[in-house]
Amino acid sequence: MQLGATIIDPASGRASLVVGRNKLKNKPYWAGSKLTLLNDYSFGRASPSGDYKVLHIAVAPAVPRRHYDYGYMEWCEVATIIDGGGGGDEPTWRQRPWGPFRTSISSEHKASVNGVLYFMPYDTYSHGRNHIAAFDLESEEWKPETIRGPRLGLKKETDKWSIALVELKGTLCVVHNVRHLTSLGGHYANMWLLTDPSRGVWVKEYTVQMPERFLLSTKPLDVLEGNIKSYHRYILQFYNTSTGTLTDFMEMAEGFNGRMAFYTGSLLC
Repeated sequence: MQLGATIIDPASGRASLVVGRNKLKNKPYWAGSKLTLLNDYSFGRASPSGDYKVLHIAVAPAVPRRHYDYGYMEWCEVATIIDGGGGGDEPTWRQRPWGPFRTSISSEHKASVNGVLYFMPYDTYSHGRNHIAAFDLESEEWKPETIRGPRLGLKKETDKWSIALVELKGTLCVVHNVRHLTSLGGHYANMWLLTDPSRGVWVKEYTVQMPERFLLSTKPLDVLEGNIKSYHRYILQFYNTSTGTLTDFMEMAEGFNGRMAFYTGSLLC
């Protein structure tokens, strides 16, 4: 099966195919001869050049260096998307160093903001793993310092959490969904905005009270005239920050099993 990604320009309808890797080159000597790869592709636009780029991260189990240590191998490379591409030819991949830690491959745990790709750890919910790695698409380098996440408090045994990264109001946002299983009205989403990346300063901009019927998957898309446009699985919603009311705007068709995104450009030709 061919790996890769398709990039679609909503305004022109043009699609560019980015052919992925089936095999890795120059793997470390301790890596197994038959690798089972876990591939992840992330897309963003470099700043200030404006180049569109794809970052490919592959994770594979490694041959044990000791009888009790199996470890893993992580591969990192980046490619530039050529305008008008789509012929199916593999792009020129440039190998990059590993990140500061093993990153999550979940789409919930990464975001592209102002030319930087942000990633949470693969063990996001483990104690002491509240850090975010940043990859600069212009320099094609990992930032040397990770960003400490917002202080979310201690998780109780009776709580359920979900954490996601998104872009909101032009900056990185951590969405912290919390559900207290032992109390009514105990389901809410805190939205933290990163105001100073160098010092790891976060501001809790919004707290949205959620209906009891909802699960832990609310994500904001944008803020429009005081309303937070968000989606919850298959429902598009508006949250009024002044009145605290949540309104269902549109429900997806039965069988919908995808994700929503908010396009801020113009479709006028």
